[in-house]
Amino acid sequence: MYIAVAGSNNKLWFAAVNQDKIITTPFVDVAGGTPLPPALVWDPVLHKIDIVVLSSDNNLWFAALNTDGTLYSNWKELSGILASPPALVWNPLLNKIDILGRSSDDNLWLATLNTDGSFFRDWVSVPGTTPSSPAAAWDYSLQKIQILVRASNDTLWFETLNPDGTVYKTFSNISGNTISTPSLIFDSRANRLYSFVRGGDNEVWFSRFDSQGKSAPVWQPISGRLLEPPAVALNPTNGIAFIVASMPWDYDAGTFTFVDDFPVSGAGLKEPIAIEAPSTDADKAAVREELDSPWWRNFYSFNYADIESRQGGSNPSGFFLESLTRDYVLSYFPRTGGALVKLWLSTGNFERAREVLQYTLDITKQAGLNRVPHYVLTSGQTEMSDQIDGQASIILAWALYAQQANAPSFVSSTYKQVAGLMDASVGPAYFVPKFGLVRNVRLEHYREGRFWDTYDILTQSYVAQALTEMIRVAKSRGDTIHAKRWRNDEGILEHAIARRMTWNLDGQNVYAEMFEDKSMSQIYLGLSEFNFGPTAAGWEGVDPSVYGQTIAALMKYGSFVWNGHRVVSIGFTKGMDLVPITSGKLLAWQLLFFAQKGDWKQVEQTLSFIKDEQQRNEEPRVYESSQVKISPAGVNVFNGAGNGEQTVWMLYALHKVAKLSARSIAGGSRRSPVVQPRRVR
Repeated sequence: MYIAVAGSNNKLWFAAVNQDKIITTPFVDVAGGTPLPPALVWDPVLHKIDIVVLSSDNNLWFAALNTDGTLYSNWKELSGILASPPALVWNPLLNKIDILGRSSDDNLWLATLNTDGSFFRDWVSVPGTTPSSPAAAWDYSLQKIQILVRASNDTLWFETLNPDGTVYKTFSNISGNTISTPSLIFDSRANRLYSFVRGGDNEVWFSRFDSQGKSAPVWQPISGRLLEPPAVALNPTNGIAFIVASMPWDYDAGTFTFVDDFPVSGAGLKEPIAIEAPSTDADKAAVREELDSPWWRNFYSFNYADIESRQGGSNPSGFFLESLTRDYVLSYFPRTGGALVKLWLSTGNFERAREVLQYTLDITKQAGLNRVPHYVLTSGQTEMSDQIDGQASIILAWALYAQQANAPSFVSSTYKQVAGLMDASVGPAYFVPKFGLVRNVRLEHYREGRFWDTYDILTQSYVAQALTEMIRVAKSRGDTIHAKRWRNDEGILEHAIARRMTWNLDGQNVYAEMFEDKSMSQIYLGLSEFNFGPTAAGWEGVDPSVYGQTIAALMKYGSFVWNGHRVVSIGFTKGMDLVPITSGKLLAWQLLFFAQKGDWKQVEQTLSFIKDEQQRNEEPRVYESSQVKISPAGVNVFNGAGNGEQTVWMLYALHKVAKLSARSIAGGSRRSPVVQPRRVR
């Protein structure tokens, strides 16, 4: 592949790189220059590289290059002035060059050039605007020009043009966002379009979609901290895309040009991983002994004390500080509060559990809405985005506390409010009995880095188990009306989960991660950390067979090996490479699931991964996420405790796994490993 870049002093530089990403023609200075990135297209007739650049006065210049970077034809000025670099497309019907550009008023214009740079067809206006350069690709299946542009609000829009510039399919919004010019390439083998964009986090994001623009793109992060939009070329013989981008280098000051390769087609589902032999008592004993080691005792003690210090202090006693790194505003998330209550209940710290619940219910009442806040600032100001999974987490935590703690006064004084929250959670805003599932209008998801309006298995699990526990509390209080109503709702919900929330993956019936955004019929064809929802919620109504097949599928298609340890990633999409990232709470849910299942070999793998990550990064706190980067190879990105939710879940899981591993082994009994937390207050 051939690379041209605008270097220092507006000089134009050219290089050639082979498939192994080795420079075969080192960067050479091309006669002529440009202050902005050039536009390139391969001329398959002359076997030359056609190049168009923008001069400092925004005039257009055309030349053809030999494959060594020397000029085949001298620079020729083109009529027309553009506000940013154009996109070039080789038109095989005419053996000409289509040039698509953006004028100073953000309107789009299209022209066709002969291979000598003269105009075959003058500029014509194309409906649509963009504040950045457009991206374009020739669609060999339709014999049309496909266009992808960024709107002023960073959303992505897709349009199809006839070769003469007339509109074949008008602009339509597709999912995804970018802060700069997108890229677009067409794979004639798969009849697919691929796009790589620079996200708001400056990472590279990738998606594929069909040439009709019908399938909603699903975006996944790849790697790299971009300074500018990426340039992309496709090797059509093996379905490998080469990405060239401007990035900082971690080990030296300055800006550098990086190249990476990425498989875009033909991968399909990967082969099954090797099935290990069943766990034995020896594996269970190994887990017990590992958790009883000084390293794990210190790790647990440090993070337990850290969590204690983040509750209360200068804030109200039930307020829990979510972030220590200011990745979040100084705030408390009730979704984390639900998990925190489960931790305090498991360690016998009932007073702290009650304080979290009391604070959450009080702040909910003060907010004036019959739903739990999304988060609460240290000032007491609430952010009331509607997240039903967070509300269900608090309801479930309250019901567990009501049954385990000896606190009749607190339970009696708060029962009416919590029952009202339970009623609202299965009310018409979220739950329509005829459909049977609970809608989450703002599911917070790593997929596309946004909120989804969907039906997901995490929410269904939490609401189902909240109903189960609230029925028990209602019965104990003689509230037969609520008990009967909630029992009916629970039956409808669990029946709908079994009927609607499953799909067939590789011949196995598995729980769906969620529905497509705003859909009541289309399952999202992928699995993610949310599929551990039944474990997180402790949902008693889960089908063990379907759930087991779901996690087995996650292990098969959605796991990766890092330094010899296999762990489940945060998710994968069918037909696409997984995202090699994990998180603190996901690892915690893995530990819980495999320990409860008795798969002590996998528990060992997960514990080893956690320990290695913490030691490699010299971080005593539980990390928020750990990403194994695709490029540069072997680089691991580790993020500290910006999210208290990760730490709470990790402590809860370690405490539960320690108890399970300490149960009778070969007829004996053992004390529970991992330091037992002191009872405070």
